[in-house]
Amino acid sequence: MTDAQRRTAAKEFAAQWAGKGYEKGQSQSFWLSFLRDVYGVEHPETFITFEDQIMLDHTSFIDGFIPDTRRKGGMHYTSIENIHKVIDPLFLDSLRDELAQIQEITVEKTRMAKLKAFQAKLAGLTFLEIKTRYLIQRNAA
Repeated sequence: MTDAQRRTAAKEFAAQWAGKGYEKGQSQSFWLSFLRDVYGVEHPETFITFEDQIMLDHTSFIDGFIPDTRRKGGMHYTSIENIHKVIDPLFLDSLRDELAQIQEITVEKTRMAKLKAFQAKLAGLTFLEIKTRYLIQRNAA
């Protein structure tokens, strides 16, 4: 796939997926389509697994995982540990600190009000969505 073809495919992909979204319900088709249609990976379903269980400080799941044979197809991924080295100091540490301070409040009514405000703050965070949209548009241009 040439660079021009990939850019065209990225524009089409972004248009196709714009406004769609139910993460758990569509993540598999999203990633398969992304790998196949934008990157030209043939039969991506043969090497990507979905909802793999991982351990951080609790059990969690990763949407899609491409094992070590990924480099054969020219793909790579960043480990969870390395991702946390970047995102923790950028915003996650301060959010954790804020939550810890709220949890220390002894007056229940005040603590609950602060927790609800914190939840609303988290729900309103859009920096990843904006950055992702920017990257897709930039790469599609």
